[in-house]
Amino acid sequence: MSRITRRTFAAMSAGVLLITTLSGCGGSQATVKDGAFDAKQPIPASQAFNTKSIWYQRSQDRAERDANNNEITADHILVFDGEGKVTAYNNNRPFDDYISKTDDQVIAMAKQSDKELAEKNMAEIPSFLQKATTPQSTVDSIKEEMASDEYQDYTDYQKQEVEEKLQEAEASLANDKATIAKAKTMLQDAKYIEPSPQTYDLSQFKDDSTDVEELKINYVDYYIDIASPEKWTSNSYPIQHSEYLKLTPLSVFQEGDVWYAGYSLLFTRVDKNSAGFILDPIKGANVSTE
Repeated sequence: MSRITRRTFAAMSAGVLLITTLSGCGGSQATVKDGAFDAKQPIPASQAFNTKSIWYQRSQDRAERDANNNEITADHILVFDGEGKVTAYNNNRPFDDYISKTDDQVIAMAKQSDKELAEKNMAEIPSFLQKATTPQSTVDSIKEEMASDEYQDYTDYQKQEVEEKLQEAEASLANDKATIAKAKTMLQDAKYIEPSPQTYDLSQFKDDSTDVEELKINYVDYYIDIASPEKWTSNSYPIQHSEYLKLTPLSVFQEGDVWYAGYSLLFTRVDKNSAGFILDPIKGANVSTE
């Protein structure tokens, strides 16, 4: 990776999206030539995202780790269809794997990666179900205390405190058991579902005197925490997520013989002489694809 790219990633303080365009423009006024934005005027975010394109997204934590390791990875690959929707694929490949690939190859790799990660997580379901039992240690401990000789010497106030602790512990235990029962029912018949196009949102607002624009995307994943089954809180599986990505314009930079531009949280392949990208003007309403 070039020093330019290393400096660029080290400066990013939040999740990163990398973008390479698909052939075609969808309904956008932005133009694409040989897979790269070639606009001679800055492109607003709404036009850029409404262009048929592929994006690579990273979390903030991963971006910071990659900056230290001088590498790039992506948590999700986002495929915008140019008609107001995006398909999000879970990914564990480094960005370098995609640089020389065609659009069709990138999408095929994204689908494969998403399925591989899902199947890896779903393979943990038997272990999750086996461990999904709620310990009664707290309840049993309180009951043992109440049955002890020492308990008989407690004041009425102390006994009331112990009884209230028991009621709380039993209520928590019942809730945990219900949660685990729900998880077991949901996971026993779990199957992989290929991601489908979802709507996205662009929101513009002012933070003090600063114009702010955020991209909201929706995605699913199959990860379950087998170490803490009692903490299961999802009402569906795979698990639904939303993520908000703040947009900050990023200058054109070079990686190898390819030029990129976009935002600090996302960037795209562009023509060497591209004017780059800008925020949408605040109009008092959100730009939504719903």
